[in-house]
Amino acid sequence: CGVCPPCPAPCNPNAPPTPAEREVQKLTIQLRQTEENFKTKVTECAVLRTEFLKKKEELEKERCQHREVQNKLRELEMKYEGLTTQTNMALGTKEQAFEQEINVRALKQCYREAREEIDELRLLMKEQNNQLQDYRVKVIQTNTLSYFY
Repeated sequence: CGVCPPCPAPCNPNAPPTPAEREVQKLTIQLRQTEENFKTKVTECAVLRTEFLKKKEELEKERCQHREVQNKLRELEMKYEGLTTQTNMALGTKEQAFEQEINVRALKQCYREAREEIDELRLLMKEQNNQLQDYRVKVIQTNTLSYFY
């Protein structure tokens, strides 16, 4: 008809791809790789989040145990102080003094054990705080990496 532009030549399946087609293929491959990387990072984030929440819960339990041990230690300290005062004030028989001395020694031993347990719990809390911090750093790094993909 002369009004319409000429039709393009039929496609030749054996012809090499044009630069634009090569660029589209390259970008399609990059897109698939980026999508796979993103899925991997999302999965890693989910795993790290689960581990983080688990560690956080464990740390809270340890803190609760630590508070309980501290309360027990305070009770023992008060009993110890009371027995020491009673021992000093008592002018009873040798048997009473001996019995009180045994009680004082037992309380001192309980006090030492409670102190050791508190020290162990403090160390454990410190370790778990360090682990928790490591997990936080990993989550932040993973989130930062997935942001760029």
